[in-house]
Amino acid sequence: HAINRLLREVRGTEEEGLLTQVVVRSMAKAVYTTENIGHYGLSFPYYTHFTSPIRRYPDLMVHRALAHYLDGGAPLDRERMDVLCKHSSNMEKMASDAERASIRYKQAEFLLERLGESFAGTISG
Repeated sequence: HAINRLLREVRGTEEEGLLTQVVVRSMAKAVYTTENIGHYGLSFPYYTHFTSPIRRYPDLMVHRALAHYLDGGAPLDRERMDVLCKHSSNMEKMASDAERASIRYKQAEFLLERLGESFAGTISG
């Protein structure tokens, strides 16, 4: 992959952090879906993801679906799963937006006490 090659070329340079951040931001946000879309970054044609089922509802859905399948269960209702996937993706986006807003608020609060000071930094985006 050209992106991986680029990131290897800048490894250890001043630009590494900025380029890594720009590359990650340019990628489409993952969404929950019943469609097999593989995994772009890993170059896998088939992919599923789950962690501890107490963390996210979609993880619990995958655990339940696998257990159902392994027990010889009938196919799950795809339309219902699609609805749950879309809802989970929307809720995850809302949580992410709320987290970013909270961080921006705390950054502004921190900087309010430092009006007039100069800071070194890199601006991207």
